[in-house]
Amino acid sequence: MRDYERMSREELVAAARGLEAELARLEARGPAVPRTLDLEHDSLSRFEQCPLPMYIFDQETLQFLKVNDATRRLYGYSDAEFLAMKVPDIWYERPDPATLRQISQYPASFLYYRGLRRHRTRSGDLLQVEIMGQDILYNGRKSRVG
Repeated sequence: MRDYERMSREELVAAARGLEAELARLEARGPAVPRTLDLEHDSLSRFEQCPLPMYIFDQETLQFLKVNDATRRLYGYSDAEFLAMKVPDIWYERPDPATLRQISQYPASFLYYRGLRRHRTRSGDLLQVEIMGQDILYNGRKSRVG
């Protein structure tokens, strides 16, 4: 059993806010352009252990590039299944042009609340999720972690 499975909602929120604060500190130190995320050597290596579902996707193609354990457990897909999917594949509603345009053209920041969205699990269950994101470079690709 992972530590986050024993955490209360308040503890999970506090852990997520800690990760957000760390990202904000790193962003404030660096240049105005997106920084490269190095999951093995950077303080952001906590991505995989974060108790909240998080994923990284290519901002142009919307292809999933990396998901953490909490995401795999919540949605029920394997890593390989996620990497073969695009973000709209988990949306409950069909993608609309305005939403797709917002993702590709407007920057994301943890300081900016994106609102609620409905997602679908592998078993077809409906999830109401809160969307927040941060633009990054991941393996040289313009990406977003959310």
